[in-house]
Amino acid sequence: MKTISKIDIHHHFFPKIYKAELEKSGRDQRINPSWKVETSLRLMDEGNIAKAYLSLPFTPIYQTSIIERKIVRECNELAATIIQAYPNRFGAFASIPYMNIDNCLKEIAYSLDVLNLDGIILHSNTEGEIPYPSDLEVLYSELDKRKAVVFVHPNTSAKKRLLDAPAYKGDIEYYFDIARFIVAQLFNGTLEKYPNIRYILANGGGIVPFYAQRISKPYYLNGKRLRWGKIIKDMSRRKNSGEELLSNLYYETATVLERDFISALKNVVDSGHILFGSNYGENQRNDLNISIDQLVLDGIFNESEANAVFSLNAKRLLEEKPHR
Repeated sequence: MKTISKIDIHHHFFPKIYKAELEKSGRDQRINPSWKVETSLRLMDEGNIAKAYLSLPFTPIYQTSIIERKIVRECNELAATIIQAYPNRFGAFASIPYMNIDNCLKEIAYSLDVLNLDGIILHSNTEGEIPYPSDLEVLYSELDKRKAVVFVHPNTSAKKRLLDAPAYKGDIEYYFDIARFIVAQLFNGTLEKYPNIRYILANGGGIVPFYAQRISKPYYLNGKRLRWGKIIKDMSRRKNSGEELLSNLYYETATVLERDFISALKNVVDSGHILFGSNYGENQRNDLNISIDQLVLDGIFNESEANAVFSLNAKRLLEEKPHR
């Protein structure tokens, strides 16, 4: 088949000031130590990626909220500068300074209204702690009011290893980390209370596609006195508000472009809610075109679905920009 032109939702960049802060906080510096715009463009051209949305992969341990605000602002402004230089090739998800809620709100307004960035990146944990709605009620309310696109990315911790395994970060823990985040939002009511936030879950939502029904069942039953006959009937009809909420999210394909995973994902969402991501920055080079062609050859996607997943869905989601 003809190679599909792609829009890359999951594409990292590494400003110097950010890398210096990562080093201070003990993060792994082996990841993309010499990033330049030109290296991204070269990979994009090789992989037939028409446009990439930039984001920072981790949150450093900032010493003060003032330092955090300064570095986050500089990184967001650099992203805007790159977009101005290459308006057809790049977009960006703005980082926010988590340590101070007022700084968060100011940075959202500045990034979306002044810098004209495309959405917000929200990390699934900060030093092992999930950002619960009760702690960030005002933040979620603001994102909902703006109908913001929120890219949810797993995060490592310099202080707290979430899983003691040699390959825990990319191979195992990230997939549980994303699931922990979205389960927290589901059971704490965020997905219902703030329905206008348009979440994109990195790495295909982690283990969510495989456990969607299991996750949704206790949510569906919570506080309800239902007879088993009705429960079984509703489950067989997929009449389950937890599953419905999960099916309204968007899921991107970075690190999960395998037949079994995409098949599981398609049991949770239709192809209109799947987006392409390369995870550039950690995965320097993937033969993306072969992976995509194989999914079509295997019958997981037809060509119309493939064009939607790898390009058209992102255009529809991100080029409307309703937050303005």
